[in-house]
Amino acid sequence: MEKLGVTGPNACVAHCIWLDDSEKQILKDSQIKVLHCPSSNLKLGSGIAPIPEYLEMGINVSLGADGAPCNNNLDQFTEMRTAALIQKPTYGPESMDAITVFRMATIEGARALGIGDLTGSLEPGKKADIVFIRNDRIPSIPFENVYSKLVYSTNAAAVDHVIIDGEWVVKNRLPLRYNIAEIIGAVKQFHQQTPYGGISYA
Repeated sequence: MEKLGVTGPNACVAHCIWLDDSEKQILKDSQIKVLHCPSSNLKLGSGIAPIPEYLEMGINVSLGADGAPCNNNLDQFTEMRTAALIQKPTYGPESMDAITVFRMATIEGARALGIGDLTGSLEPGKKADIVFIRNDRIPSIPFENVYSKLVYSTNAAAVDHVIIDGEWVVKNRLPLRYNIAEIIGAVKQFHQQTPYGGISYA
């Protein structure tokens, strides 16, 4: 990529598992953004990206889910928890703390896309992109640290409302833009016509 001239601050590269030291330096020097997809990497047996090393070098790392066939649930809460846990056997229990992981799922993702000045955090002048999460879910009470709660003990079932750019898109757990029954029906019809959709479910 460097020889082709396509590295730079606008380049976002997924996974970055098997990089040598010189390639890691290219990431840093070129300000390339790393998109970490931990569940996909584990399911496919691809390996574990050395994310703590990237962060120590000052490389921007955000959190993704890769495609549905190699992730299955596309749940950002699952990705946060997995991203935090898989590094600890190698880098120690204090590596990938909850605040760092939460930033990877929010503001660092916005910065990777070049829209960190518009969204990714709740600040005056930014878009009203807000997720409302129940505070009384049994798996996550009691809690002392909100970031630890969100990363380690919260899942998508705890989301009550979602606002994107000031517009309600989920309210009381019901999507307002999509008809769930129609989506489920379309999926069932697709699978009846093309068993498994040509996708491997290993």
